[in-house]
Amino acid sequence: MNNSEKTHISAYLESSKTQRIATITFERTEEELLAIKEMNESTPEKVLEHFYKKIFTINDGIVLKIIDATTCEYISTEPGLLHLTPTSISHLGISPTIQEDIGNVTGPIVYSGNVTCANHVLNGGQLTIDGDLKVLKKVEDHVKISCKGKLHIEWGASGQHSFLYSQQECHIGYLEKSVLVCDGNVEINAHTFMAKVFCRGDLKVHGNGVSSKTRGAVVGGVLNGLNSIQLKSVGAEGCTTKLIAGIDLRIQKQVNEANTLHAEMERAILISQQEIEVFLSAAGKAENLGKMNAGAKEKVRNKLLALKKEQKALMVLEGKINKLKNMLISKDLKNTFISFNDFMDPVVHLQISEVEETYKEKIPGMSRFKFVDGKIKRVL
Repeated sequence: MNNSEKTHISAYLESSKTQRIATITFERTEEELLAIKEMNESTPEKVLEHFYKKIFTINDGIVLKIIDATTCEYISTEPGLLHLTPTSISHLGISPTIQEDIGNVTGPIVYSGNVTCANHVLNGGQLTIDGDLKVLKKVEDHVKISCKGKLHIEWGASGQHSFLYSQQECHIGYLEKSVLVCDGNVEINAHTFMAKVFCRGDLKVHGNGVSSKTRGAVVGGVLNGLNSIQLKSVGAEGCTTKLIAGIDLRIQKQVNEANTLHAEMERAILISQQEIEVFLSAAGKAENLGKMNAGAKEKVRNKLLALKKEQKALMVLEGKINKLKNMLISKDLKNTFISFNDFMDPVVHLQISEVEETYKEKIPGMSRFKFVDGKIKRVL
C-alpha cells in the first residue's frame, strides 16, 4: 500500500491461534529497493524487520513474518479481536473494549464473543456479534447491529435507517425512528419517537425524565410486545401510535407471505390439471389414452409428474403455514395486557391478538387493557 492508503487503515479483525491477520504490501521505488539492498547485503531480513517494525508497532499476541522487500504478514498467536491502524497492530483480547467511534472508517466488525464499545456507533457502523454487545454512548443513523446475546445501548439510538437486533434481551436509553427487533424482553429507559419495536417478550418504556402532560413517553410508531406492553404514558396530538400485544407481527408477515404463495401454487396446479384434461380430451376419454401418439403421451406423462411435484410442494407449504399459525398468537393470551401509568393521548390504536380498537379520546390516569371474551376491555 502507498502512504495515502495506509493513513486510512482502521480495521477490527477476529483472530485465532492459527489465523493469518493481515498481509500488507508496500509500494517502493527502484531507488528504495536498491538502498535497502545496499544497506546490508548479507543480512537483508534484519534490515527488512527493522523497516517493518519501525512502520507498525506490534504488541503481544502478534508476530511479524517477512515475505520480501515489499510484503510482510502480521500473524496472530492468540484468539481475540485485533485492531489495525495506520501505525500499529494491537491485540484487544477475548472480551475486547473498542475505544474509538465505530463507523464507515472502521468497516464491519464481526466477532464471536462479547464486545464493549466505549464510544459511539456512527453513520454506517456495522456490528455482527456472536455474544453480548454493550454500547456505552449512542447509535446514530444507517447503523446495523446484530447480536446473539444481550444488547445494551447506554444512551440510545436514533435514525430511520438504523436496524438493531438482539436474540436475547435489550436495554436501551431511548429509541427514535429506528427499528428494534428482539427475541426476548425489551426495556427502554426514557422514550420512543416514531420507532418500530418488535419484541417476543415483555416490552417496557419507563419514561424516566419524561414529565410532559401533553406528550407521552411513547409517540408515534409501532410497538409490538408478544406478552405485554407496559408504558409510563403514550400518544401526542398530530400522530397515531400503534400498540400491539398478544400477536407476533414478524410471524404474521411470514403467514401472509406464505398464504400468498399458497394461492399462487393452487392456481398453478389448477392450470396444470386443465392442460392435462385438454390433452386427454383430444384422444376422447381418459381410458383411451392408448390411442394417443407417442408425443402426446410424453406430454401428458410430464404434466402428470409436474402436477405431482406441485401437489407435494403445496402440502409442505400447508404444513409450514399451520406451524406458523401455532406460533402467531401468545400461548398465555388471558394474561397478555397493555398498560399506561399516567395517560393515553389520542390517537392510539390498540390491538390484542387479532382484535383492534382505535381510541380518539384522552384517558387520564392508570389504565390496563386486556383481551376478555373476544374483545379489548379496560380493566383498570
